[in-house]
Amino acid sequence: MKTIKKVLFLLILIKIFFLKIYSYGSNVNENSNYKIYETKDYTFNYPNNWELIEKLADLDLALINTQSPTANIYIKTIKTNQNIEDYINNELKNMKESLLEKFDILKNEKQKIQDKEVYILEYQFTQGTLDFKTIRYYILKPHAFYLLTYTNYKKDFENCLKDFYFIFNSFKIK
Repeated sequence: MKTIKKVLFLLILIKIFFLKIYSYGSNVNENSNYKIYETKDYTFNYPNNWELIEKLADLDLALINTQSPTANIYIKTIKTNQNIEDYINNELKNMKESLLEKFDILKNEKQKIQDKEVYILEYQFTQGTLDFKTIRYYILKPHAFYLLTYTNYKKDFENCLKDFYFIFNSFKIK
């Protein structure tokens, strides 16, 4: 009888040991659900389900959600001596004159977020039969802006917004 109890006790200890190892492994996987991107100017984390494409057009990079390809995040360094208000007013003028239809500004303001001076521009527009929504965060630094832009179908916009905030919150300028 004592041998059976010892064997059962040993089996329970082994089970607890493996449960602890499995639990530890799960925490590591949860913490590694993102990748790190780094340049000489900045670094940020992004979720594993986003594909990174460098040097796309005039952008530093683009991130495309592999599970929802209409969701994209663009990052661009804008080197200028122009103040942010003039820069954004010029962009808005260009957007209104472009092919965008039903262009509506939802937010246009400066804020301080996590010790970052940020200009937020949020708008929605229609292109053909498709309705889109975009949010732009301009992180302000002397002689440069770091622009993070998230765009998706208006109906799906909230689905990946948390990923945009995750990237923004991890974005560190060197």
